[in-house]
Amino acid sequence: MIRGLRPCLRPTRLAHTSAHSATHLKRPPAPDLADHSSPSSPPPITPLIITQQGLEGFWPSKEVRQFSAQYQVVFPTALRGLAKEQFKEFGVRILVCNKHVFSLHHYKYLSVFGHVLAEKILESYRQKKSRPLWIYAQTASVSDGSNCVVQTTAKRMVWKALLTALRAVGYDETGRSLDGESQRVLQGTIRVAISAPKTILKSDFDAFVKHLITVLKEQVISRLDFSQGSRS
Repeated sequence: MIRGLRPCLRPTRLAHTSAHSATHLKRPPAPDLADHSSPSSPPPITPLIITQQGLEGFWPSKEVRQFSAQYQVVFPTALRGLAKEQFKEFGVRILVCNKHVFSLHHYKYLSVFGHVLAEKILESYRQKKSRPLWIYAQTASVSDGSNCVVQTTAKRMVWKALLTALRAVGYDETGRSLDGESQRVLQGTIRVAISAPKTILKSDFDAFVKHLITVLKEQVISRLDFSQGSRS
C-alpha cells in the first residue's frame, strides 16, 4: 500500500493474469442456433386462381348487392358450362347464362372490403345494360404457362372467332338480328374461358369457328333468353 494517499486514490489490485484465471474469466461462447443442415427449398408459391368453385367464399358489398338486384346483373356462379370435351382440342370452354353476369375479373373490386374503382365499374355495367347480349373471352386457370402476350393474343383470337360465328347464325355482337327486320334479340351472357392459350393459337381458326357455329345453333342459343326490341 502506498502511504500518504487517501483510500479513494489508492490503485486497485490488478486482476490475475495467469492462464488459469484468464480461462476462468473468459465469456462462454454464444450457443450456435444456426441450422447447419442442407438448406431446404422455399415452399412453392401457389398463384391465386379464381375458379367457379372458388367463388363460394366471395361476398359482395352492400352497394354491389343493391346494384345486382336493381339492374338484374348476377354473379358468375350463375354461368353453366357446356361439356368440357366439346372444346378440349381447342383449350377453351363455353359457359352460358340467360341473365347478364358480372365479369369474373371484376370480383376483386366488388367485394365487401370495398375498392376505389367499385363505383366506376358499376357505372360501366349500368351503361352496358343497353346491350342485350354480353360476351366475355377471358383466360381462366391457365395451365400451359402462357405469358401475358400469349394470353392477350389468344383472347383476341377467341373474340374474333366468336363474333364471326355469331354473324354466321344471324346475330351481331350485341345479340341483335343482322337482317335489320327481325325483332328477335338474344338476351344473356356467353363466356369463353381459355385455359390453354397456346393450344387455341395453334388451332385452325376456320375449324374453331365452324365448331362454334354448331355449338351456338345446337346448345347456346336455346339457353339464352329472347326479347323483342328495336335496334339502337
